[in-house]
Amino acid sequence: MQTNYSNLVELFIDIIRRYPGRAAIKDASKAISYAQLYQYACGVVEILRDKKINCGDRVVCISKKNAESIICFWGILMAGGIPVMLDHEDGIRVNEPKIKEVKARAIILDKKKHGVTESFDQLVKLDFEEVIKKQIVAMDDIPESVAPLPNVCYILLTSGTTGNPKAVQISHQNVLHYTFSIYEKIGSPPQVNAVHASTFAADLGLTNLLVALVSGGMLRILNKPEATDPALFNEIIETDKISLVKITPSHLLSLVGDSAKPYKQPVHTIVLGGEKLSWETVKLIFSLDICSNLFNHYGPTEATIGAVAYKIETGSDHFDKTGSVPLGKPLGSGDCFLENAQDNIGELYITGPGVSIGYFENDYENSRKFFTREIDSKIIFCYRTGDICKKLDDGSYEFLYRTDRQVKVKGYRIELGEIELAAASHQDVENVYATVSSSRGHNVIDLYIKPIAGRELTVAAIKNWLSERIAHYKIPSGFYFYTKTPYNSNGKIDMNALKESFRQNVQPSPQQNDKTEDKSWHALVANSWKKILNRDELSNSDNFFEAGGDSLLAIQFIGRLQRYGYKVHITDLTNKPVFQDFILNVPAKIRINESKEEIKDNLNNLTYSQYCFLQNEKFNLNKYCQTVLLETGNKIRIREMALALNVLMKSHMQLTRVFKKGSAAMERNEPAIELDRKSTRLNSSHPYRS
Repeated sequence: MQTNYSNLVELFIDIIRRYPGRAAIKDASKAISYAQLYQYACGVVEILRDKKINCGDRVVCISKKNAESIICFWGILMAGGIPVMLDHEDGIRVNEPKIKEVKARAIILDKKKHGVTESFDQLVKLDFEEVIKKQIVAMDDIPESVAPLPNVCYILLTSGTTGNPKAVQISHQNVLHYTFSIYEKIGSPPQVNAVHASTFAADLGLTNLLVALVSGGMLRILNKPEATDPALFNEIIETDKISLVKITPSHLLSLVGDSAKPYKQPVHTIVLGGEKLSWETVKLIFSLDICSNLFNHYGPTEATIGAVAYKIETGSDHFDKTGSVPLGKPLGSGDCFLENAQDNIGELYITGPGVSIGYFENDYENSRKFFTREIDSKIIFCYRTGDICKKLDDGSYEFLYRTDRQVKVKGYRIELGEIELAAASHQDVENVYATVSSSRGHNVIDLYIKPIAGRELTVAAIKNWLSERIAHYKIPSGFYFYTKTPYNSNGKIDMNALKESFRQNVQPSPQQNDKTEDKSWHALVANSWKKILNRDELSNSDNFFEAGGDSLLAIQFIGRLQRYGYKVHITDLTNKPVFQDFILNVPAKIRINESKEEIKDNLNNLTYSQYCFLQNEKFNLNKYCQTVLLETGNKIRIREMALALNVLMKSHMQLTRVFKKGSAAMERNEPAIELDRKSTRLNSSHPYRS
C-alpha cells in the first residue's frame, strides 16, 4: 500500500501532473479535466487568501450537486483551509447550528437562493460566482511541494444524541490510509469512472471521489433527478462508462429493482454501504447481473468513511448462512476488536490509522467515544462504535444490533432522539416516540404521537413543523396518532403493544400482479401506486408521500411506469403527488417496435394527445365543435385581449393545427382561428381541431 504522500493535496497534484488532459469531474452540464480543475482550484485559493483565510481556518461550503462544489473543496484544501461541506437542501435553519459548531471563518454559498442570519455577520461570505474563476496556470509551473497544511483534512457533521451536531475531524493521514486501502481492496483497477449519487455533506460518496482520484479516473456527479430517476441513472451508467458505484442497498434497488437487465455491460464494482445488507438483497443483485464485483462496506464517519469491507461471492463459506451479510475484515493497517466479548459477541471497537483525531472542541463527546486500550503491551487509540457484532471464524465481523438509538436510514446516520425532541417541541404534542420499521426492503422512520388532550394535529402540520427544524432525510415516513398509552409491567411504555394497536385492523395487501391485461395509463398508475405503497385501496385525494411514500419508493414507482414505455420522470410525481392530479398528466408512450427516428418524426408532426385523438374512428363531432361564450362583469380591454390571443396562437402552433377528414397525411394549414379585433369573434372554419 502506497503511503509516500504527506497529505491529500500532494496526491491531488501528483495525479494532475500525470493525467492533465483526462476528465476529472463531470456533472449534468459540463466536464472538467484535471488541468482545468487545478486552474479553477487555484482561482479559489487566490480569493480565499485575498480574504485573509489562514491555515487551519474552517471554511463552510453550502454545496450543490455540481462541479463547482468539488472545485471549492479542492480550493479550500490547497489554500490551507479545512473544508466543511454542508447541503443546500437542508436549509439555513438546519445548517446554522453546524456552522456555529465548527466556528467557521468563511462560508461559500449561492447568495441568490440562500442567506445566513445576522448572527453570522462576522463570517466572510462568498458567492460561488465570485470564487469560481479559472486562473491560468501552466502545467510546468505546478509546484513540487505544497505549502504547510493543517493536520485536519476536512470536517463532517454527524447527528448527536441531544440533537446537537458533532464535528468529526478527519486528518490527511486518515484519508490517505483509507484511499489506498479501499483501492487495493477492490483490485486497484486503472482509470476508474465513479458515480457520486449522494450528498457532499456525508462521507458515503467520498469512496467514489477518492478512488476516481487515485486511479486517474473521472467522478460523475449526479444531481437529484439523475440520482433518483431510474432511466436517467441507467443511461449515465452506460454513456459515461461508469465502473464504480458506491451506494446504499435501498437506493440501488430503487434504481434497478424493476428492470430485467439494467445494463448492457455489468459495472466493474459496486460497493454497498450505509445500511445493514440482507442476503435477499444480494441474491436479487446477482440475479440482475449488474456488476462483476460486489462488496459490503462498513465504517462510521469517525473511522474515515470505512473501516472494514467484505467481497461477496456465491462460493464463500458465509453465503446465505449468516443473519446478514458480513461486514468484512479491517482495511489496510486498521484493526478491530470486541469489547467485553462473550461467545465472540461484543461491542465493536475500531483502531488504527483510520480512526479520527476526535470531535472539534467537544471534550464531553470525545470522552464518550474515543479511548485508549492496552493490547499486547501496546497502548492504542480506538473508537467505540456502539455496534454489537459477532466475530466469525475467518476474522470477519457480522453486525447484530446497536447499543443506542442511532440508526441508519437511506445511508444517513440519524439519532431518533433528535427527531423526538423536534416533534415534542410542538405546542400540541404531549409525548412522541420515533422508531424504525422496514418498508419494501429498506428502513423508514415511524413517528408515534400523542397530542395534548383536546388538541388536534394533522400529518401536514407536524411535517411542516419538523421540516423547519431537522434535515429533510430525517422526516419520518409514517405518522401515527394515539390517545391511550400502553404500559408494561415495569411501568414503561410498551412500544410493541403500541405498534400492534395500529396493525390490528390492517391486513397485508395481496401481491399485485405485474402481468395485468389492462396496460392503460390509469390502470397502470393505480396498480403501481397500490403495489409500491402496499395498499388495497386508494382514493383520488391520496398523496403519495403522505400515504407512506418516500424518495426511494418514488424512484421505484416511476421506474415501473418507465418500464412500460411511459416518458415520465421523478419530478412529475414530486410536483403533483396527489393521485387525481398525477393521473391527469398522461405522458407520451414510446412504442417498443418503433425506431428512434420514427418516434422523433411522429412527435414532430403530432402531439401525443393529437395522435391518440386521431386514432378514434368513431366519435361525436358535437363534442369537439362547440361555441363557447365567456361572460364577465368587468370591463374588457379589447385591444389588449386580441393582442394576447394572437401572441398565444403564434407561440403555440399546435393549438391552431387543422386536419382534413379522410386525409392520410396530416397537413399543417394556416391557423383555423382568426381574430376580429373589433368584435373579438373566434371564427371556426374546420370541423376538426386539437
